[in-house]
Amino acid sequence: MTRSTRLDLSKVPNWPELAAKVKFQAPHLAKYFNVLSRTLERAFREQMHTTPQKALNKFRQAQAEKLVLDRKRTKEVAYQLEYKRVSHFCRQWKHFHGMSVRKWRNERHDFCGQHDGVQI
Repeated sequence: MTRSTRLDLSKVPNWPELAAKVKFQAPHLAKYFNVLSRTLERAFREQMHTTPQKALNKFRQAQAEKLVLDRKRTKEVAYQLEYKRVSHFCRQWKHFHGMSVRKWRNERHDFCGQHDGVQI
């Protein structure tokens, strides 16, 4: 049995909650599981076919989407999701979504037949 198979990632009941608990940081996740970062990386590669940080970033962006759709300001979203700088949040958002927060929010509201929270 290899080291990484001892860490069964499928047994985590709520990944989004755990991701937030470890502040979306892979080193904190390794500490949570009480394993070395390298062991965590192997487990993620073998079981989830990604890296720990990429997985945590996906959970972080999913949470960001919810907050953005709730009309939270970009600064509030960045703060709530433990970003040290709003600019880092904006760059990561654009990397994931291919557009700015404002443009993404407006497209989602236009798609739902809403504009500025008013039904059209």
